[in-house]
Amino acid sequence: MDNDIKPSTLLLIGGGIALFVSTFLDWTDDASVNGWSTENFGTMGIILAAISLGLTISVISTTFGELTAPESILGFSQDQLNLVLGLISFFMLFPVEFIDNTGTGILIGWLAAVAIIAGAWIDLNEESQQSPPIEF
Repeated sequence: MDNDIKPSTLLLIGGGIALFVSTFLDWTDDASVNGWSTENFGTMGIILAAISLGLTISVISTTFGELTAPESILGFSQDQLNLVLGLISFFMLFPVEFIDNTGTGILIGWLAAVAIIAGAWIDLNEESQQSPPIEF
């Protein structure tokens, strides 16, 4: 089976999975606080988990499945929507990184958001410059 997977697709899938996993890791030095702990961070972890799952499932289903993405979602193309979701994730997590007792989950989460932003940015600029796909 010959699959051509673009580097941007790998960034989007990897970033989405890493963002989802980061919600289960420690968000503070206290080992009992993660993204699902609504007492400390509200629903931020749940929102980030929903963003990461939606983005990852849509990229995987359009890349490996028989599904095609709609032409426009709320006036955005799929690549633009991926960029917006990555920016939302980044701006939700980045300021929290500067709290004194943050854990590794926050760091991994905003680095995953950067990977999502990079993958979406590459897809948006793909029309002007064609990058060769990675062949497996």
